[in-house]
Amino acid sequence: MLTIKEQIEHAKTLFEIDKIPALPKEILKLNELLSGLQLPETNEIVKLISQNMNLTAEVIKTANYPLFSKHRAADVTSIRDAVDVIGVKSLKSLVMGIYYSMEYLGRARTEINQLSLNTASLCGFLSERVMHIRSDQAYLGGLFYNSGCIILATKFKDYDEVFMECLAAPYHTKQIENERYTSSRNVAGLLLAKKWQLGKSMGHIIYQAHKKHLPEIEDDSIRTLVALVQLSEACIIEHEMPEYFTEEVALMRENANQELMIAEEDIREAIDYLFPQPGSF
Repeated sequence: MLTIKEQIEHAKTLFEIDKIPALPKEILKLNELLSGLQLPETNEIVKLISQNMNLTAEVIKTANYPLFSKHRAADVTSIRDAVDVIGVKSLKSLVMGIYYSMEYLGRARTEINQLSLNTASLCGFLSERVMHIRSDQAYLGGLFYNSGCIILATKFKDYDEVFMECLAAPYHTKQIENERYTSSRNVAGLLLAKKWQLGKSMGHIIYQAHKKHLPEIEDDSIRTLVALVQLSEACIIEHEMPEYFTEEVALMRENANQELMIAEEDIREAIDYLFPQPGSF
């Protein structure tokens, strides 16, 4: 069995890492501005975001997600309101996620796109029930945990079929993808995390996203975030794609919540709020 380092070196060649686009200048400038020792003025942030129409639209769209807008009566329609709703501190950590949603998720198969966005939303909501986890951390974990799928889908024409197979067998994802492609979404996602400098914590979440034995993850915050991603993904599959809700998915849901201990009533309330059934209020 290859070491992680050997897996990464193999994946660099397989996926031609140099062809993964670098971050655009607006994102780099925004990230630099938000990473300073002092928080910038809102006017500076608004001016920079406004220079890119696609980025403007995506920030406003993000601000209207239930995670950020649940206490507002009206939709967010301007960049200034969007920055106020998200908050400068949260926007700093969300910049990469906003770009990823803008440039990558929109190109993905509908199921990959929706699973990522819905899992991210549920992670953010449920994080309120978990100690020491910020909602923006949880949201990003849910958004990026399957980021390697986009790279696999771009490289292999038959990946859509494999992705759907893995939905029903989350604990076997690495095995299924390695047998077919000699690499997996976990390693491909690590390459993206490294190129975009998402940080070691996000790399660990991506690599261990479907780990079966959660107690083996020594870092408390990473273990909690991985459990939150697993619980959220399982709940989304159960709610949105019940034909893929197998015994293995149910087991992942159970194992993850043994780690988190979130009341089933709270989980159901979050799902009903985020994904109301037609005709419900």
